Amino acid sequence: MATREDKRRGYVLCLLAILPLIAMVSSSYALNTEANRTTLKGLVGIKVLVEDVALEVEKSGLTKDKLQADVEIQLKKAGIRVLTQEEVLKTPGEPYLYININAAGGKVQDSLYSYTIDIALIQNIFLERDPKANTYGATWSTGGVGLIEKESLNQLGESLSNIVDFFIEAYQSVNKGKQ
Repeated sequence: MATREDKRRGYVLCLLAILPLIAMVSSSYALNTEANRTTLKGLVGIKVLVEDVALEVEKSGLTKDKLQADVEIQLKKAGIRVLTQEEVLKTPGEPYLYININAAGGKVQDSLYSYTIDIALIQNIFLERDPKANTYGATWSTGGVGLIEKESLNQLGESLSNIVDFFIEAYQSVNKGKQ
């Protein structure tokens, strides 16, 4: 008869085995095609919007404000102008970089957390068939999923930085010489 610890190990091994498949599926939903990158062309700047983070992530030192400041600094270093709320409202398309980090403790192992990091460039868009109909939509996005130990939750900031680098590369690929 399997012990409780054996069952836990089995659950963790199963989760670790399917995680690469989840990662492959999630990356296939990234909106980083040439057409999506084209929607970044000519942007004069972007506003950064970071969603609230889980309490456990905040306890690790990664607050919403810290993540916001870190992303803004990273964008500025790359030559991408960061807009204030007032500026974005006056900018065509009202573009903003939406950032969402989710982390949840596991039911199998208390110290192991699953997480998702999603970023999307959201802009005001119009329907071709009815230009009067407009809304906000993600025109470029990417993200990632993974598992992390509870004591390493503060490293999610580094993971976010790597994903923001992916956005910067996409932005710079269609805005050469504009920085």
